[in-house]
Amino acid sequence: MASELLEGLNPEQKKAVLHTEGPMLVIAGAGTGKTRVITHRIAHLVMSGQAKPTEIVALTFTDKSAEEMLNRVDELLPLGYESIQVSTFHKFCDRLLRESGLDIGLNTDFRVLSKAEQWMLIKQNFFKLDLKYFRPLGNPYRFIDAMLTHISRVKDELVTPEMYRAWADRQADPLNPPWQGDISAEQEEAIKSLEIAQVYEQYQKLLVEDPRETKLDFGDLILYTIRLLRERKSVLAKYQTQFKFILVDEFQDTNYAQNELVKLLGGEKQNVFVVGDDDQSIYRFRGAAVSNILQFQQDYPKTETVVLNRNYRSTQSILDTSYALIQHNNPDRLEVVAQVNKKLLSADGTGRTPEILHAENLAAETELVARTILDLKEGVNDRKRGSFGVPQDDGREGGTEQMDLFSAARQSDDLEAEDNGLRWSDFAILARANAHLEPFIETLRYYGIPYQVVGSRGLFVREEIRDLISYLRVVIDPDDSLSLFRVLSMEVLHLDGRDLLFALKWAKKQNLSLYGVIDVLGQLRLKPETVERLTSLKAHIEKERRGQAERNPGRVLRDFVREIKLLEYLSGDETMDNITRILNINKLFEKIKDYLSSHEDRTTAGFVDYLELLIEAGDNPATADIDSTSDAVHLMTVHAAKGLEFEVVFTVNLINDRFPTRRRGDTIPLPEEFIRETLPTGDEHIQEERRLFYVAMTRARRQLYLSYSDTYGGVRVRKPSVFLEEALGGQSMLAAPLHGKLDQQAEQGPKEGEFDLHPFLPRLFSYSQLQTFESCPLKYKYSYIYRIPTETGRALVFGQVIHRTLKDFHDGLGKGLPSTLDALLELFEHNWSREGYDSAEEVDQQFARGQDILRRYHAEQHGVFVPSAFLEKGFILKTGQHALTGYIDRIDQLPDGTYEVIDYKTGKMQDLETLEKKVKTDEQLSIYALACRDVLKIEVSRLTLYFIEEGLKASTQRDAAQMEAQEQQIVSIADRIQTSSFEATPDVRTCGFCAYHELCPYSAV
Repeated sequence: MASELLEGLNPEQKKAVLHTEGPMLVIAGAGTGKTRVITHRIAHLVMSGQAKPTEIVALTFTDKSAEEMLNRVDELLPLGYESIQVSTFHKFCDRLLRESGLDIGLNTDFRVLSKAEQWMLIKQNFFKLDLKYFRPLGNPYRFIDAMLTHISRVKDELVTPEMYRAWADRQADPLNPPWQGDISAEQEEAIKSLEIAQVYEQYQKLLVEDPRETKLDFGDLILYTIRLLRERKSVLAKYQTQFKFILVDEFQDTNYAQNELVKLLGGEKQNVFVVGDDDQSIYRFRGAAVSNILQFQQDYPKTETVVLNRNYRSTQSILDTSYALIQHNNPDRLEVVAQVNKKLLSADGTGRTPEILHAENLAAETELVARTILDLKEGVNDRKRGSFGVPQDDGREGGTEQMDLFSAARQSDDLEAEDNGLRWSDFAILARANAHLEPFIETLRYYGIPYQVVGSRGLFVREEIRDLISYLRVVIDPDDSLSLFRVLSMEVLHLDGRDLLFALKWAKKQNLSLYGVIDVLGQLRLKPETVERLTSLKAHIEKERRGQAERNPGRVLRDFVREIKLLEYLSGDETMDNITRILNINKLFEKIKDYLSSHEDRTTAGFVDYLELLIEAGDNPATADIDSTSDAVHLMTVHAAKGLEFEVVFTVNLINDRFPTRRRGDTIPLPEEFIRETLPTGDEHIQEERRLFYVAMTRARRQLYLSYSDTYGGVRVRKPSVFLEEALGGQSMLAAPLHGKLDQQAEQGPKEGEFDLHPFLPRLFSYSQLQTFESCPLKYKYSYIYRIPTETGRALVFGQVIHRTLKDFHDGLGKGLPSTLDALLELFEHNWSREGYDSAEEVDQQFARGQDILRRYHAEQHGVFVPSAFLEKGFILKTGQHALTGYIDRIDQLPDGTYEVIDYKTGKMQDLETLEKKVKTDEQLSIYALACRDVLKIEVSRLTLYFIEEGLKASTQRDAAQMEAQEQQIVSIADRIQTSSFEATPDVRTCGFCAYHELCPYSAV
């Protein structure tokens, strides 16, 4: 199998994969297969026996990258395996702090704040701070965002509040504070430094010294982890022993703190394997230090270096043009510093030279791009849709004859549809900023070209989200006529627009709110169906208002969605846009769930107030991303395009001041004393922009178009980007400006049809998924593909609390914590959640029930507890072409060296006889037996179901034949999921317990 793993690797990739020990730097240019190298190396380490899966840690920068890496490793490893630590830096540090943070006195039950929550924390305590410069009277909160950005940056440089205070005092002391009257420029700078030091100190105290809850921000995760490893040598030794091999993806994007973390984990053995490309370092604004990769060989003198320069993505013409551009960053490049050859060689031939699209104005530029896409898609060189031309030759110097756009601008014979079958998803439009994409969206929409905006922020401004937020406002204040009008305008309600406008006008005339008008509808001449729907909706709102004091916003919103059958309406037509709406609605419910889990005020009014603060803080989370396999033109920023590739790429708006952008320094600059990286000899801003331009160019596989226009909403003629000249030389000046007007007779492009749901299938299956599909495939689609939110059941919440409490209790035994009943009940109280309950009385009843269960549990053990071998042990089980993931509650080692698997149950069990029958056929226990045999490689002699409320316990075993049958069952169900059309299988019992029965048009109840 090891030889199969190496098949298809080129000599350089193979050398990197087979590297044994010691530091290695893999310089991986664009499209050279860096992810393949990392994943094959992980698989090789496991398959060759050099490391167990739990001894490997691979660090990257996004959850998406980590998931892709796990996917590929999963495909390479032939058998099941224990969980490999592939995660972002922040998630990895989160894990270490929760495991060992107590060693530095950190409460390990911390909560990580979002940027918006950090903003709110400072705002709530702002006037407790003694600020002058950073609290202007006209806009006192103006600098909060800048302060948080600054604090985040100093944490990236491992600067603590104490270090910052000491530095600020050193700046101020020679100037003899305090100062009165007129102050000098130097004194003003000292005041600013002292105020920031104060804010940093107080902010950090608010985070970690709150007696109710310990809070951290993302910078703290790495800052405290490094403190933990530096101050506690035994902890450092433990993790250096545990993680024998450290791999880092996109190493050029690490900051100083992340690089220090890698050094600490690497220890003396320095089994540090990093992959990166300095030419693609584009996150300096987040603190990334390109010097980390430039100086890697200095930091690790025994480094072995491999250069990957065989490109499997782009044509040689695209690569040569990109290389011509990036060489302008010399000598601050790894090619010069390490004295290696980074010139990329295409595996796909020469191809066509990148082309300039030069338009007269922005409107012409957008049309030029859109119609070029249409021509390339349909393989037509001259559509005769009208022309983009320059003025007719009138005898003056510089005049040209009228030209047709598509014969003048390009010939695209080698990209004709009949030769390659280009899909819409083969095209991408890349811009320096999201705002620059809007005009292109309008033009694509005009031509009927399907498009998808990728990685855009703006959940709270999406129409479907604004509608639902408006409804919550109406529940709080029904006289909010603007919000109510927005709700009544929702397409799903099918209300006549003229009726609504008439009602609004009449309300104003009578000095009534729109809500008040609904009471006197008889006085208006409205359609009967309008009257009926408005009356019904008001009755629903009144019902919600009567109970809103006790009902959380999740339930209020869920009831409204059900009342108007919104999800049924959207899922009835499975277009890309409708699926996006469903996923965005799900993200709003996730926001509500996050709020309920961390705030005492669980009312609708409390959530809306919180939402207003989020928006004020500038928080506008990303909308749901449709899978990249969707057949639509992709629009995105260059940053969002990192790691992606497309057959045809248009990089647009290429003028100076847009690309490259103007230099914009931080509002509060980072003091030079705190900058740990070695700065380049050249202009660091232009170098970063040039690298970003290089990334944009190298996204293209077969054809690259670079577009700009002379004007962008003004009379001033704009200069083309300096990068065009650097990349293409004189060619960039040859293209004459083209102008045009949208053809009013333009036929509509293709319309969106049925949407393929299978790209949305989860990567890993679980036992719950298999169960759900077996009960009803349509329920599976609602739950795991659409991810339509449902109310979290009280039984589920209660079970989760009991499981978490038992896990924490047994975990503490291995750390020397007390095993007393009081300790167990204290953990239960700490883990308790009120989610899912209808009243305070029910909360009290269930809390008392939980205490009784745990008292019985503790008594049954007679107070004697032995640390378990594994708790909440994760696994990924390979079965056929599928992978099943899960967690085993508890695994104990028995005196004879074999193991017992214990699965806790918090449901009801009739009696021991019934349990003994159940345990013999329980599928989940069979899956656990398979995981222990094939993944954990341990011998299990006892499989136990433990119903802890009744204190009933029964054990069994599984033989090879039973496990083989279970494996076949998993494969059978997973195969059917992947080919299913997700039809409903209604029956009274199944539908009666289904959370989607009110949505489902096939429900039997």
